[in-house]
Amino acid sequence: MEKITTLINTPYNNKGPCCVYFAPFAGDLLVGFIGYGDLDNKTWINRYDELGRLKQTIQYNESGYRLFTLPSHIAENNNGDVAISDRSTVVVTDIGGRHRFSYHGGPFNFGVVQGICTDSLSHILVCDSYSSSVHMIDKDGHFLKYLLMRPPGILSPSSLTIDVNTHLLWVGSSSLNTVLGYRYITQYDNTYAEPSLSAVVRTSAVHSTVQTGEEHCFVNELLYLETPGPLLLNAIRVEGIWCCSHLSLVSADEMWVSDHENLVLINTKGEAIYHIKDLFSERESGIHTVTSDGELIYINKEHNIMRLSTVMKTKTKFITLSNTALIPLSVYCSPFTGNLLVGVTKDNPRTGSILHYNRDGDKTKNIQHNNSRKPLYRKPAYITENGNGDIVVSDSGLNNIVVTDREGNYRFSYTSHRSCSYTWFHGVCCDGQSNILICAPYSNSVHVIDKNGHFLSHF
Repeated sequence: MEKITTLINTPYNNKGPCCVYFAPFAGDLLVGFIGYGDLDNKTWINRYDELGRLKQTIQYNESGYRLFTLPSHIAENNNGDVAISDRSTVVVTDIGGRHRFSYHGGPFNFGVVQGICTDSLSHILVCDSYSSSVHMIDKDGHFLKYLLMRPPGILSPSSLTIDVNTHLLWVGSSSLNTVLGYRYITQYDNTYAEPSLSAVVRTSAVHSTVQTGEEHCFVNELLYLETPGPLLLNAIRVEGIWCCSHLSLVSADEMWVSDHENLVLINTKGEAIYHIKDLFSERESGIHTVTSDGELIYINKEHNIMRLSTVMKTKTKFITLSNTALIPLSVYCSPFTGNLLVGVTKDNPRTGSILHYNRDGDKTKNIQHNNSRKPLYRKPAYITENGNGDIVVSDSGLNNIVVTDREGNYRFSYTSHRSCSYTWFHGVCCDGQSNILICAPYSNSVHVIDKNGHFLSHF
């Protein structure tokens, strides 16, 4: 850093370089150009060798149409492809300059694309200023997920670079003098880990400091990331019901499935084992659950909470609500505490609450208000529990997801993603990584959000 020399002399001549990138695999320098005057509205990418000699110009596709409008960032993928962020599109060509595909956004189109890079698994990561997110797409242009969505401490991702040795992703902000480091690829246990903040760099007028919260120790090059979406393994036709409104898993081979009037125990071959017809006929509600011992708990027509023994010979009344104005809509048995959570609602005004009962059926808690004494629920239709102890409720009266901690303290609400103008949520569950999965019938999708309410992707 003592001497600056001219590597490539690009006389003005109605053109100007706008972005540069050194391609480590090819050993070439890629430069994006914008034309002016006689070259107005013309853009291209030049490839130069290590001595600055022109090797290639990439400008048009096979049909003669120009590929670029306003190239701003360039990256090279492991397979030699060149990815260019170009206004509201990611344009990808192969190493020979032939157009492979253009990516216009995930569930909705881009606003303006900015920083771009590729990782060791050949994924393409690109900043989207419209949604303040980082998209992850595969090497063939298929949207995989939102790797980051309005991340705290940076909010507006605009620039990216990745360390190919430690797999640490550095993200810069368009509005703050902050660079954040994330790791989302692990080399230890062959499993995917959510993006986690591992380092922060803050720029000052005097010097830069790096504060790392953990050591980066890697033992091998075994890398793994989850597949783009769920892989269909089975399809079961359930006789005796006309829709599958709610599911409760008993074991790997058996589950309870209900419509609005019938509840059927089936195996994974679709064979019916047991049929209950005295079910509470509320539409789209989680009106049954299974205990850790395999007992079924459900709401019957008389609004009583019933328990069916594991041998399915004895039905007993487990809980009867003392307040007849309350209508039970949903039940959920916690696999962690064994407690039963019951979602209830009442009219005039329409409000709801989550009642907690112990294993003996004694009420221990009533979760109804937030810290400001405002109602949390109207019609708590589905309930589940996350791995961190949070209680997640799909509320059909508020059309949102309400999350409290185990003690009932309000954490957040998830209403929708900006790609959906209106959402009505149904079933909800949590996975082993504490992500929350939510059925959204109006968009025919399953939303995936993290444990803090940040949108990740659509299944």
